[in-house]
Amino acid sequence: MLRQMRDRMLRHSPIAALLGAALSLAACGGGGGDTAPPAATNGAAAVAPASASVPAGATSGALAGTTWDALTLNGTTVTTAPAPTLAFDRGGRVSASGGCNTFSGTVRVGNGGIAFDDAFAGTARACVGDLEARDRAMLQALRDATRFATSGERLTLFDASGSPVALLLPAL
Repeated sequence: MLRQMRDRMLRHSPIAALLGAALSLAACGGGGGDTAPPAATNGAAAVAPASASVPAGATSGALAGTTWDALTLNGTTVTTAPAPTLAFDRGGRVSASGGCNTFSGTVRVGNGGIAFDDAFAGTARACVGDLEARDRAMLQALRDATRFATSGERLTLFDASGSPVALLLPAL
């Protein structure tokens, strides 16, 4: 059912999805480097310290090489394209986007715990509509995440109290 919701959302906004993809690709090819996102743009320059349940030296572990689309962020359903994304590489790096800006940083995964370390580097594009709020929501979810669980085709990030902060499905 969750996959159907995401597919329906993307199917009803193909122009938005194509425009978002084109803008993302254009922004990546510029030759300039990423800069730390300004506090006025997204209010989230730093990410919470690592959870005690994540072993020192852990990398992206079981999540390595996976890319996910967010269905919910902090209890709010994502209803417009492009979907916020979260990608884990094999070297302990992570990249994310709420739909406008892209962010990258490091992640440690282990023993069911997850910790997004340090400040994220990111683009600082001017975002229109709800995209700026979604960028902030994505960063907030990453900041708050201390545990994760996978179930079938679902990745859920939880905060320290056990409340879900992000529900994600494999990227299309």
